[in-house]
Amino acid sequence: MPFSGRIEFGAASGPTNAQEITVRANTATTALDFDFVEMASAFPGLDFTCDRGVTIDLVHADKLTESGEFDPRNCYSITVIRLHCEAGRYRFEAFEPYGVRYLRVIVRGTSSFTLHDVFMRRCQYPDLKGGSFLCSDSGLNRIFDAAKLNLRMNTFDTFLDCPGRSAVPGCRIRSGPRGPPG
Repeated sequence: MPFSGRIEFGAASGPTNAQEITVRANTATTALDFDFVEMASAFPGLDFTCDRGVTIDLVHADKLTESGEFDPRNCYSITVIRLHCEAGRYRFEAFEPYGVRYLRVIVRGTSSFTLHDVFMRRCQYPDLKGGSFLCSDSGLNRIFDAAKLNLRMNTFDTFLDCPGRSAVPGCRIRSGPRGPPG
């Protein structure tokens, strides 16, 4: 469904230097898509003002369809974060990290709202810039870049997981007064 209404862009401000977006639509449901350029393990977030009670869905995806469309059913998991808010200004950040590149913000219940900031707070070990690779083969360069991104995104998981917990079928890790399983 094509957009009908007016979108105004304000000055950049706030901690992420985001450009404020004010939407005045002709309908009570509006969807805006954001591309964060590369996939990241991150906490998606939103700073917004609404003039009446609204329902906001943050739908995130890690890739587009082959035709370039946003369709979260095209990904390995469908993730929607739903917010129910009264009139006012809110700043929301997800409680857990997700693999995100594309974020769709769907606002229902009002035709006028302002997005002060749409952001992803990365949740990964910092890239120490300790290695590089560049050659005349662009395919090999893309493989290296993909491997480097994959490493950065998965470093956080090593703090949350251990090899024995999920790699061994039927393994149950026990802790407490009796100690680990023998």
